[in-house]
Amino acid sequence: MAAQRQAAGRVPSETIKLSRKKIYVNDDYTVTYTCPKCDAVITVNGLRYRGIEGAVDIKRLCECGHTFSAKLERRLYYRRRVNLKGAYSHRRDDMQKAMTVKDLSFAGLKFETFFEHPAINDHIWVEIFLGDDLTIVKDGFVRNLHGNLIGVEFCPFDENDETEKYYDNAVKLYLLS
Repeated sequence: MAAQRQAAGRVPSETIKLSRKKIYVNDDYTVTYTCPKCDAVITVNGLRYRGIEGAVDIKRLCECGHTFSAKLERRLYYRRRVNLKGAYSHRRDDMQKAMTVKDLSFAGLKFETFFEHPAINDHIWVEIFLGDDLTIVKDGFVRNLHGNLIGVEFCPFDENDETEKYYDNAVKLYLLS
């Protein structure tokens, strides 16, 4: 059957498989992806994906003739890949353990640690060292564990707490810089 489709010119002769490459539906319902073969950056209308919850596996055919697979997700907030030092603890005043923040968003972060891991749903405190003597302190709940990688969802902040406002604004500014 694949040979029939290929003969009809609908399927390329070579398919490139990526290890679960993720692409995202943007706020304006566009989807931007990069062909792993020719590095072409393509933006398409993603309106049909506006109601997705979670992730959807899709296949894309590039103009160069290569097909690749990707996982399409819709994020509530922009997520930035980073490599920031930090620390975490189970209570604000407990002994801290070193961590490296791997990605950061307004809603949470993913960090790597080689110390004792918290458990899913543990309430933890994180300190993120943004540089220039700026340290952000946030609390949140552990939502994902994958080996040494821990996903944390930040707790909602109290709009009347000036310190929390300062930290949230600092995170926003960092993400936009």
